[in-house]
Amino acid sequence: MNLLGKIFTVLIFIMSLVFMSFAVAVYATHTNWKMKVIEPTTGLKPQLAQQKEINDQLQAEILRLKNDIAKEKAARVNALATLEAKLLDARDSLTQKEDELAKLQSAHQVLVETNDNTQDMLTVLTDEVNNLRDEIRTAQQDRDEQFAQVVALTDLLNQARGELGRLDERYNQLLAQNATMSRVLEKNGLEAETPVSHIPPRLDGVVLQVSEGDLLEVSIGSDDGLKKGHLLEVFRGNQYLGRVEVVSTKPDVSVARILKPYHRGPIQRGDNVRTKVN
Repeated sequence: MNLLGKIFTVLIFIMSLVFMSFAVAVYATHTNWKMKVIEPTTGLKPQLAQQKEINDQLQAEILRLKNDIAKEKAARVNALATLEAKLLDARDSLTQKEDELAKLQSAHQVLVETNDNTQDMLTVLTDEVNNLRDEIRTAQQDRDEQFAQVVALTDLLNQARGELGRLDERYNQLLAQNATMSRVLEKNGLEAETPVSHIPPRLDGVVLQVSEGDLLEVSIGSDDGLKKGHLLEVFRGNQYLGRVEVVSTKPDVSVARILKPYHRGPIQRGDNVRTKVN
């Protein structure tokens, strides 16, 4: 064997070692993907089935929450309609009582004038009795009739005064109730004709979590009166950070979306939120 043959023999031996090392490395790093998928405990297939089951449970929970929100919204609308009907009834009753009071005052004035006229008539009759003794029986009978009329009119006057006092008391009660309602409406920046179904109550909360997609979770929910579409102002101390819109609610928390046109700074967990009342 010459020198060239020896060189090739050594090269063949070295390449054999290299390929054998590659074979050992490939065998050591080989993964049985079929077993990794069908493994009963840690396989990908059981994990996929478990995640599907969790997804079905979450979908059912979302549907239940939507139904609860719809029921709550209908109940609040019915309650508002009931309160508006009571307010209209109170106004109608106040108007009716004011008309009755005006009529009674007019009747009272008539009774007072009638009583004055009756007193004058009684004085004239008394003078006639003193001056006309020959007609004393006729005059006395006439006086008795007039006296009976005065008594009847006096009774009517006393009854009218009692009714007037009762109506005055009721009128003052209605005025007080109306003043109380006006103060409540004024305190909340409302008028009697202002619709209130879209106005959120005055609430304060904090940011619990900020996630991707411009969404954040706050610590106030449907039990506090918050609804989808309500606006919240976000601030940290005296720094205004922006405005968010409620997109979904739960009894004690809500999810809101950051409104880009009002965004003034990064929103973090622990920042304060407050309902915006128009």
